[in-house]
Amino acid sequence: MRDYVLIKEDDFWEKFPTNSKETASSNIKHKELKKLTDTLGTNNLERTAKALAWLEKGAEIGCKGQARMPSVQQNTKEAYNFGPQVSDAIASWVKDGYVMGPVEEDDVPATAKINGILTRVKPNGAVRVILNLSGPKGMSVNDGIDIDDFPAKMSSTEAWLRVLNGQGRGCWISKTDWADAYKHVAVVKEDTNLQWFQWGGKFFKELCLVFGGASSAGIYDAVAKTVLDTVCRMAQFPLSQTCQHLDDIAAASAVKSSLEKLDETFSRVSAMTGFKLAPKDDPEKAFGPSQEGVVFGVKYNTEQWVWSIPETKLWQLVRTLEKFTEEGRASAKEVKSIVGKLIHIKPLVPGGKFNINHIMALGAEANRSESDRQVLKASPECRKQARFWRDVLVTCNGLVQIPQWPPQVNSAAREAFTDAAGGSVERLGLGTGGVIGQDWYYMPWSKDVSAGAWKVDGIKVGRKLTALELLGPLCIICGAAEKLQNTDLRVWVDNAGSVAVWRKGYSNSCKLSTTIVNAIAGVAAALGCRVEIAKITRCSNGGAVLADKLSKAEFDQFWRLRRDIGLGENTEPLVLPAALVRWAQKPQPDDSLAARLVAELSTSLSLLGSHLLR
Repeated sequence: MRDYVLIKEDDFWEKFPTNSKETASSNIKHKELKKLTDTLGTNNLERTAKALAWLEKGAEIGCKGQARMPSVQQNTKEAYNFGPQVSDAIASWVKDGYVMGPVEEDDVPATAKINGILTRVKPNGAVRVILNLSGPKGMSVNDGIDIDDFPAKMSSTEAWLRVLNGQGRGCWISKTDWADAYKHVAVVKEDTNLQWFQWGGKFFKELCLVFGGASSAGIYDAVAKTVLDTVCRMAQFPLSQTCQHLDDIAAASAVKSSLEKLDETFSRVSAMTGFKLAPKDDPEKAFGPSQEGVVFGVKYNTEQWVWSIPETKLWQLVRTLEKFTEEGRASAKEVKSIVGKLIHIKPLVPGGKFNINHIMALGAEANRSESDRQVLKASPECRKQARFWRDVLVTCNGLVQIPQWPPQVNSAAREAFTDAAGGSVERLGLGTGGVIGQDWYYMPWSKDVSAGAWKVDGIKVGRKLTALELLGPLCIICGAAEKLQNTDLRVWVDNAGSVAVWRKGYSNSCKLSTTIVNAIAGVAAALGCRVEIAKITRCSNGGAVLADKLSKAEFDQFWRLRRDIGLGENTEPLVLPAALVRWAQKPQPDDSLAARLVAELSTSLSLLGSHLLR
């Protein structure tokens, strides 16, 4: 078996391609692309100018300071385990002019930065070769790059759902993929010296953008977005009906011929400017106009209006989640992989966004790990959420409709208005209050919350306005539970942060907010009630003013206003569950709050799934 650390066979290197050029030219002909952008226009002049300059002169990768100093990193053991695949990839790059080499060690400049090789196995079994520009720690190439100088705007499942919903059931979809995406953009000669690596005892230098470089995504993204804008303009296809995630471009249209024209225009502009498209022999990579296809790892069928995860990928993920739930631990690399997949799937799964916060927290820990091999231990709550995903993915796959995006309640939804005042000892009775039709509720803060004695994560709860405002919708849905069964509800609040947490499903910075939105979602699911929390300008209508007066315990003004707007003399407030009132006295993170509220409400109401709590 060949030793890929030092390949001694002369015939191996005799047959190996060679390239002695120290620079490369970008694949895309900048002059041709510039002619098109000058003629057709552009939606971003600054980005287009940068992209054209990089294509003409080569990209500066942005590495500064001591990070440019010479250093040597070793290849990983895994790279040598895939010796034939890595060798073939390097040979292909050399042959295509993307890499210079092979070079003897004595001919490598003293100023060279020699990086290690990493490998990553793709879902189809192929091996991706990655240059590790993140070592040595503290003075790596990536340490010297400010990624804020190279923004890259990725797409998402949410964005794709918005496009699909805009075109409607039965629409046509397509996906275009670039081949050797990063290799399309050459790097300036001075920066190629930062991109050396060694293999089999020989030395090589990357001449184009590197997969693993901190600035590569941002540089490539600017070029790809310029090309996509140009193609859409030439095809007279709305850019808003596309989603571009680095080298993947998905598009949808209610009219098949529009997508066919877009597809044809991509090929035409490719021939004119030189960028390379991936062949359409693998439907998961690229496909022409169809009513079924894989976008961002998920298969969509627009005729049946359902989504599914391709079977091989589904069972790989399910087995990973099973192993994770059973063992309660995983490597940082495995955790990152789980998080990456669930982020894309989350918008598709009912209740998914409310069952991922603990997994995301472990993902953040994985990102901070010094090594991908570091083993991370999962909390019981994290394991419970992993079990949720294991079960729900199998249950939902191919059976759940493509969700409406953005999620909205129907036009006949009942409307409520809630408000909350910050805790204070200067005024008595401050708390949360709200109205829904003629009904109303009021709950004052406890002495501990008002006085600032009760803290969570070192912060006084009375100052956690986002969480306090979220208590309003929870009080409404619990207090008016009987009237809200099998209905839609829109709750208006005057705190943008509360709306953002509800839309996301959790908060990275406030565990109380996460507890409350999880409780709202749990009670709503048991009631069969769809909930929307929306932003309203403070005191901008009668309902908002009533809620404001209640939160400040200004009851005289509250009753006067009710009479003025004709809401009657109903003096009895909604009854809030005892479990909610007790929790609000000394609120703390609690994943079981929803279950306790549903259990209490189910003593007087017939709720979905309440039998599971008994």
